[in-house]
Amino acid sequence: MDAAPPQWWLSDVRPTLLLPLILVASAVRADVPSAVFAPESFRETFTPESLQALGLDPTNFEVTIPLHKGFTLTQKTVTAKEEGPLSSGTAERSTTDLTYAFSSKGSFRMLRDVAAVDTPYGDQRSSALSLNLDHGFGGGSWAGKMSFVHQTTSNSSTLEGRSESSLDSINLSMGLGKSSSLVAGASVAEALNQFDTRTEKQDIVLTSLATAVAEYHHTKTLTNGSPVETSQMALRTPTIKLAEVGTFAASHIVNESSVTGTERLYALNLTTTACQAQIAANLMTADRPTGPETATTVTLTAKPTDKVDLAASLFDASRPTGEESLHTVSVVARPTEALTIAASQTSSAKPGVPDTTTTIVTSNLKVTPEVAVAANLNSTSMEGAGTTTVTSVDVTAAPADGSGLGIKAGVVNTDTPAAEVDPTVHVQVDYTTKESLAISGTYHQAAGLAAPELLSSLALPLCGGKLSAHFGQQTTTPNVIPSQGLGVEYVRPLGWGLTGTVGYDTIRNIIGPPLSAWGIKALISGENHLLGKIDLQCNTGTTRNVLGTVSRSVGVALSVSRPIRDIGTLSLSVKHTGLQFFPDDDQIRLDASVNW
Repeated sequence: MDAAPPQWWLSDVRPTLLLPLILVASAVRADVPSAVFAPESFRETFTPESLQALGLDPTNFEVTIPLHKGFTLTQKTVTAKEEGPLSSGTAERSTTDLTYAFSSKGSFRMLRDVAAVDTPYGDQRSSALSLNLDHGFGGGSWAGKMSFVHQTTSNSSTLEGRSESSLDSINLSMGLGKSSSLVAGASVAEALNQFDTRTEKQDIVLTSLATAVAEYHHTKTLTNGSPVETSQMALRTPTIKLAEVGTFAASHIVNESSVTGTERLYALNLTTTACQAQIAANLMTADRPTGPETATTVTLTAKPTDKVDLAASLFDASRPTGEESLHTVSVVARPTEALTIAASQTSSAKPGVPDTTTTIVTSNLKVTPEVAVAANLNSTSMEGAGTTTVTSVDVTAAPADGSGLGIKAGVVNTDTPAAEVDPTVHVQVDYTTKESLAISGTYHQAAGLAAPELLSSLALPLCGGKLSAHFGQQTTTPNVIPSQGLGVEYVRPLGWGLTGTVGYDTIRNIIGPPLSAWGIKALISGENHLLGKIDLQCNTGTTRNVLGTVSRSVGVALSVSRPIRDIGTLSLSVKHTGLQFFPDDDQIRLDASVNW
């Protein structure tokens, strides 16, 4: 990689356009009618973590006040400001959370969430108010809960104007004995924006023996005065055991829509077990406005011996558009404890799509406890396009105790009817010792590479620390210039709980402009009882640019954080950033937090 400054460094020399970007990105939404306009995605971008990730420096305030028994008020505020030659602005989010547990089964909550961005390029504001009232009743298997919800949201921006929405709902859930339950709800949602929508919903679900035996759902939506109404009624039987032979289940579903019409679906599920085999069948027939449809699915799993597993699945469907099928057969065999072979074949047919047959064979052989060989074949035949076959062989030799010589080698061959493809070769050799010495080398050659990829690394203990070095030639990673790189790093404890790191990296192009870059870093980090946590970073070097030039950079950052008894924490950070073509940036920050 380039000898570039760390990410925190680059973030501080950005053109100051982050707040306008938040404003513009948050104002984009799909033009899809909806009765619930939800600007919460805009508000949720205003957290200390997300603002820090954008390179801003937010101020966070949070306080929780117990007003009375079961009565709690929590106030949170986060603000961020940005000033620069290209933009300036403020971002703020405030939440007020009031909760009241008035009984062991009842509670009330009011949550108000407000966020805003103000910049010279435009303003955006989003607010939400949510009221929730929950109350339980009954006990044991007949316990239940009733809940009421009222929500209002509003959003205004320079680009889109003002939008508002509201939601009122009532929900009931209760047990009906040990094996049954009832869930019901009704809601009305309205949105006042360019579509002016209103959605009414009613839902009832009766469950028995973990099966929704009866369901009813109804939705009516008005968009600019145009109604769309849908409903669904479903009846199902719980899974019924047929003696010790198998199981049976059936269902009937009716879907009605004022746009597409009415459809009826009938389904039957059967399972049976016999002679070490399990068979499952699903039969479905549908009467749709577009025409009748039928579909049959049969699956088989069997274990003739302890060393062989068989599986098969058949899917056949008849639709107004034509016939469709998907058939799969697979077998897994373990002739010995060291050898496993698996094979499968899948055939598919669908109107408008060429018929396809895919055959896959894999084998794994454990030659010794340390050496394994894997061979694979993947062949795909497509009607009118011929057959493409990919074969591969991989050999792995790994020391049993983790130290010693390890080898991974593999080759992949591809045979296509269109063109000849060069094989892919990959070899990796590792050597490690219990004394922390580690040596690694990798060779990778594939079709389309300008040159083979090479990578080597070395790590060894030295004078109480660890010295590591690496050399690499990279040619395939996306968005990376093909290049060669060399790096050296030394890490050593310094005492007083501190650790020091020094490193040097250099990189140069092997294709394109003859550019090279370098970087030097020195780090000290750790924690001791006198100064607390310490992190000192010094970086200098050059960076290759996309335009074919090299720029110089330098950076120094120091942060110290120390707890003050049990009262709180005091933190100091000092940072200097220098990047060619940009003015220097110096920052000093002192933070204090108090436990209360």
